[in-house]
Amino acid sequence: MPDPTDRNGNQGETGPDGAPQRSGAPSLARLLRPLQHPMRRIAVAACLLLLLLLALVTGALPPFQRSARSLASPTAPARPSETPTQPTVTPGPEVWASLEQRPFHLPTLAPGAACPLIPARHISPQYGLALGAGPMYAVGFDPDGTLSAANAAQFGAGTSAWGGANLLWVITSGNSGPVVIRGRQIDGPNGLRFNGGLDQDYEDWNAAPLLPELRLLWSDQAGSWGSYVRLQAPGCYAMQIDGVSFSEVIVFQAVMDA
Repeated sequence: MPDPTDRNGNQGETGPDGAPQRSGAPSLARLLRPLQHPMRRIAVAACLLLLLLLALVTGALPPFQRSARSLASPTAPARPSETPTQPTVTPGPEVWASLEQRPFHLPTLAPGAACPLIPARHISPQYGLALGAGPMYAVGFDPDGTLSAANAAQFGAGTSAWGGANLLWVITSGNSGPVVIRGRQIDGPNGLRFNGGLDQDYEDWNAAPLLPELRLLWSDQAGSWGSYVRLQAPGCYAMQIDGVSFSEVIVFQAVMDA
């Protein structure tokens, strides 16, 4: 029988019939022989487990973490009185003065004439009925364009003889900068006053001083400002809204509780 020892003195592999195999390529049995040892199998399994853990940490785990965070802290809707994100550049006094000094272009009515109402409409699913041609709108009106206002007594003790209503101011995306809102009665002698805006960060606007104008400051994203519009008598009123690049007028009929 031929000696299966090769020229280097190493024992060669034998086939099923006991014949020596060629040493040109290692057999499958020779390749698998190192894995047959129990300790080697444990080491290989540990390496595979380590590679699997590394794959999870570097690949799949971060999306799971983001998903958990998004479920744990959903984005809350903005409150009506919440101040929107402010622009990075605050306008100087001269900018506010230029808006405050713009002449009124409100319509006038003879006493007893019909108020030129425009029906309120929905400008966004997240807001109520609004008036305005844009880019700013006032939310809080009845469908026919009237404003249901409370009398002075309903605004609490310690206030003046002014009643009022809650108005939410909305601006469309892409518009930014300062805005000044003023107004008065157009079929009578009464004026309008306001609470809120940049000048009043009060928890209770009922006890805050009345403002002759409402000053708002917008970022370049859509947002909202809550406020009170204050008045002393029912009638037809108009508000002029002046921004740096626009000026619009909102006309409404105020109906006050008895």
